[in-house]
Amino acid sequence: MVRTAAQHLNFYRIHLLFFTFLPLIASAIFYASNGRNQIAYIDCLFLCFSAMTVCGLTTVLFADLTVWQEVILFVTLSFLLASILLARKVLTCPLSHSYS
Repeated sequence: MVRTAAQHLNFYRIHLLFFTFLPLIASAIFYASNGRNQIAYIDCLFLCFSAMTVCGLTTVLFADLTVWQEVILFVTLSFLLASILLARKVLTCPLSHSYS
């Protein structure tokens, strides 16, 4: 089962998995980290997807966020860049040795 899953993973599918599941996990942590100013989950989800796509859209003031929530957004943004660079490096190595 692992072998078939590994055969079907390519750069596009790994990218799609990261863009789907990382913001969902980050938004759950983001929502659980609410401080004095309560932020609705839909706003947390929007902020995390916005950070993941690096578009900078926001529905709440950053003054209402805790420092930990700002760190979550930064890590989400940074993890995107690191995952792209890592996936590109890992997935292009087998392709360079292809005989087709």
